[in-house]
Amino acid sequence: MSTPRLSERPSFAQRDAYRDVLSDGFAQGRLADEDFDVRLQLVHEADRLSDLESLISDLPRGDLPVPVGSAGGPGSGAGAGVAGMPALSRGSKVLALVLVGIPLVAGVCLGAVTGAARNAQQPASDAGIVGVVDAEESEVLEYRDVARGVEFVAQQDAPTTVRMSPGMVHLEVPTEDGTAYDSVVLLRDGRVSSDPGTVYADEEAPPLVDADDLDADVLAAIVMAAPQVYEEHVGEVPLPVDRLSISADHVDDGYAGLDAEEPVVTVWFSTDEYGAGGGRVVYALDGSRVLEVTE
Repeated sequence: MSTPRLSERPSFAQRDAYRDVLSDGFAQGRLADEDFDVRLQLVHEADRLSDLESLISDLPRGDLPVPVGSAGGPGSGAGAGVAGMPALSRGSKVLALVLVGIPLVAGVCLGAVTGAARNAQQPASDAGIVGVVDAEESEVLEYRDVARGVEFVAQQDAPTTVRMSPGMVHLEVPTEDGTAYDSVVLLRDGRVSSDPGTVYADEEAPPLVDADDLDADVLAAIVMAAPQVYEEHVGEVPLPVDRLSISADHVDDGYAGLDAEEPVVTVWFSTDEYGAGGGRVVYALDGSRVLEVTE
């Protein structure tokens, strides 16, 4: 593969790679909230690789190739962020929400999931969903994937189920009569498809997921805390988180103290090539309670 040049217009894959560097820096607490958001927007607007290089000059670049003509080398990692604000990651600020009533995960270190599981393999997608990115492009679920999913939900009709993974966002949107749903999918490259789904159980749609109730910060913190919760309950370290689902279709589970129409968040762990791994952790939508841990 040829070495990229600073004068080149970045490809989608290159923009994605620079977003990864920013996400890692954000998870490590090197970027403040506003700084991170601004840089992500500038990645989208960049016309040249040199523009992208300037956005990560103060961050460790990891395995990201150094373009021809660049000073190169890892950044100092001493990004100051926005003046007057501590360089604390978004996930760190809201982790307290997830830990309310869950003392067993008080020692969770944000960023450990993303950092340790960078090369994990993505398992097959949910049955019936096609067009997912190739396995070689798959990765663990990160903040940007969650934020992308929340934004997509806000742009669509209210769904009954939301599924987020690095390769796609999948919504089940009830049809007008409420007996069946349409499958609406957002792929990594921005393409959106809508196809007829199947009939709901009992031919009645479960409660809707309100976009106003979805907070990307809280959901991302849930994803980061879930591995520690799983380890404490099961006694094994899970494989990386690879998807998240939100749905109120949980009547049969009978979660104590939870309204039947209140959505829950389910964090799913990936499996390896031999089928080992898996498991899930179910949270209340606001992250205040762990409802279930399953191997």
